[in-house]
Amino acid sequence: MGAYKVFHRRCSATGKFSILLFLFVVLISGSADAQAKSAKQDRAVIDASSSLSQNSAGVTTKVTKVKSVSLAVTPPFIFRDSFETFVPPGVGITGNEGVADGADWQVCRADSSTAWISAGPGGGTYNTIEACNFLGYDAPDLYGGNCDLVCGYCGTPGEETYDGAGVGFPDAYSLTVNWRCYRGFVPPVVGQTGDAGVASGADWQVCRADPDTAWISAGSGGGIYNTIVACNSLGYETPDLYGGNCDLVCGYCGTPGQETYDGAGVGFPDAYSLTVKWRCLRGFAPPAVGQTGDAGVASGADWQVCRADSSTAWISAGSGGGIYDTTEACNSLGYDAPDLYGGNCDLVCGYCGTPGDETYDGAGVGFPDAYSLTVNWRCYRGFVPPVVGQTGNAGVASGADWQVCRADSDTAWISAGLGGGTYNTIEACNSLGYNAPDLYGGNCNEVCGYCGTPGQETYDGAGVDFPDAYRNTVNWRCANQ
Repeated sequence: MGAYKVFHRRCSATGKFSILLFLFVVLISGSADAQAKSAKQDRAVIDASSSLSQNSAGVTTKVTKVKSVSLAVTPPFIFRDSFETFVPPGVGITGNEGVADGADWQVCRADSSTAWISAGPGGGTYNTIEACNFLGYDAPDLYGGNCDLVCGYCGTPGEETYDGAGVGFPDAYSLTVNWRCYRGFVPPVVGQTGDAGVASGADWQVCRADPDTAWISAGSGGGIYNTIVACNSLGYETPDLYGGNCDLVCGYCGTPGQETYDGAGVGFPDAYSLTVKWRCLRGFAPPAVGQTGDAGVASGADWQVCRADSSTAWISAGSGGGIYDTTEACNSLGYDAPDLYGGNCDLVCGYCGTPGDETYDGAGVGFPDAYSLTVNWRCYRGFVPPVVGQTGNAGVASGADWQVCRADSDTAWISAGLGGGTYNTIEACNSLGYNAPDLYGGNCNEVCGYCGTPGQETYDGAGVDFPDAYRNTVNWRCANQ
């Protein structure tokens, strides 16, 4: 209305003309207000010297691998509102929604299921429900103090811990605190214990958990367990794999952290004992690492599962190799088809002298239905994020190819190659299976980095003619629906 009053004083003598201009200004003011609101939502405050930047450099695996994210602008094309699925907020975003007093909150980690939110320096009083809702999550569930270490815990930067400290949770939570927002199904926290389904003996413990499966271990000394009840209590549908653990909680017979299901123990699933472990399943069950099979093996060694999740699995020919119908092998494990493949120099679950190296170099012959000899391949299911380092020329009008710097099922960070170019970013995103670009900016010709800082994912709004003729040394984010 302020804009209208100034304008009206100047034009009040012009009669009908002023009325028309009044209507025009009202429309413009409404548009400006909407843009300001979107800008507030997208604004991120992060500094290369801040604790978040230090966290993101890799203090713990719980913190995103992106070193820092700055969402400094609101793009003129707001694609996000048309997405059918959720796009997590950028790490480093700050906000004051739900802040009754004190410092703004900050996003420390975020994915499609949960986000870690920290009070800013000095803390404050927070309606955590309102803060979570603003970011698109359903509600807060975990919470605790942080000893005034933003995006960390009591002297340890990057440690995501919820110790239950603080008062007034969830709607007047204070003081130097952090909390977790959730959306949809949220996997249990590693280390969580419970007695649901425990007929006798020790409580069980969560050793690993994701939206698809969870590894549950009997506590020290073991017991008798209704594993169905235990899984249901955590939100999973049923147990599927099981075995002994030689009384090593969250490990296997002398090897801590080894998730192995050897079928030992008795009474599975409803009176399972004694020193045992089991896997809870929800929806699609990825195969167990180490599982072998002969589906699709025309000759030679069985294949082996080297890595598996709900999207992809890495499969390796056994020692000596063979001839494989990789489509049949993937289908037998519940995946749609194979997509990547290559030789492995006869190193099972490795690559040419490097154990554990998942590399697809395109070697071997006869892919996909008679693939040989010492080879490995990837099975996929549903949408599969592109591989980091992948390059492409879809949407490149001129200049260098683009490169994938980071990718997950929700978003991907894409960078112009060295020297930059002109890009139809919509076409580039579509070629990778994403719906559209949403954030963008310059990179000072630092491929997969920002102006002298390798690995820094920043969208500063620089560059011209986004999204369909975007140039020059630039990067952008693709978002999936």
